[in-house]
Amino acid sequence: MDERVIDERWGAVLWGGLAGGAAEVVVIGLAAVLAGIGGWFVAAGVSDATFGSLFNGGNAVAVGMIVHFALSFLIAACFVPFAARIQRRFGTAAVVAASATALSGVWAMNFFVVLPRVAPEFVAIVPLYVSFLSKLSFGVMMGLALVSSSRRVEA
Repeated sequence: MDERVIDERWGAVLWGGLAGGAAEVVVIGLAAVLAGIGGWFVAAGVSDATFGSLFNGGNAVAVGMIVHFALSFLIAACFVPFAARIQRRFGTAAVVAASATALSGVWAMNFFVVLPRVAPEFVAIVPLYVSFLSKLSFGVMMGLALVSSSRRVEA
């Protein structure tokens, strides 16, 4: 594989993960503020779900955000190899639709299989529809980031 393609893929992973992860933070933060629980409560919940009570206060929020964005980049890294193929075969809109669909699947796996067993208290932090909207926004924004003209990956 050409070094330029590898660099483009890493750029796409970073851009897609950042765009998707940031969109999710905005949706969850807005919903948390509207619910009166504070915008950073969910980030601390991510830390608690991952590390238990090892971190607290501002440290829990920072760790929760680090975990969130690390997972965002991991999700993008899993999706990027397929984005160019999807775009070539089905077009730009299909990349966004596939990304949104993939993140809907991630949401279902997280909230109905993994989290109820690993961190059931995390599932109760926000309503399911809000968590779904946040993952859907992640998928849409990641897809849009990956098809933007400056981030197209050739494979």
